[in-house]
Amino acid sequence: MEITCNPAKNDRNIRERATEFDFETAKIWQDLRNPYPESGLPVIDDDGEVGDLSGIDPALFKPASEVLPPDLYADLLNMNRQAKLRGRPKAAVTKERITIRLSPDVVRAFRATGDGWQTRVDVALRDWLKTHSPA
Repeated sequence: MEITCNPAKNDRNIRERATEFDFETAKIWQDLRNPYPESGLPVIDDDGEVGDLSGIDPALFKPASEVLPPDLYADLLNMNRQAKLRGRPKAAVTKERITIRLSPDVVRAFRATGDGWQTRVDVALRDWLKTHSPA
C-alpha cells in the first residue's frame, strides 16, 4: 500500500482542526466489511475524505505500529517528524515578548525602515545601554 501526503490538504487540516496527524499515537482500523482493493482504508470518498467512523467500535482500532508493515510505519514516522520541523528553527537565545508604549514618531521612524524594525529597536536599546544606566 502506498500512502502519500497532500501538503495542501494537510495544511488545511491543521488550519481547520489545529492538529497534525501523529503516527506514533494513531489508531488504525481496516474495514474488512467491503473490499477496498486500492487502499484497504474505510469509507473513502472520491475526494479522499474518510467518512463518519463514529458508529464503529473503538476496540476495533489498533496502534499503527501493529497494523502497518514495519518499513511503511518507519517511513510514516520519519515523514511525521520532518513535518514537525517546518518553520523557523528555534533560536539558541530567545527574546521575551513584552508590551511597551512608545511615542508615535519613534514607532513611525522605525517602521519606515521596513521589515525587521522591531529588531532594530532592540539593537538601538542595546546600544543605549552601553553608555547609559537604565535606573
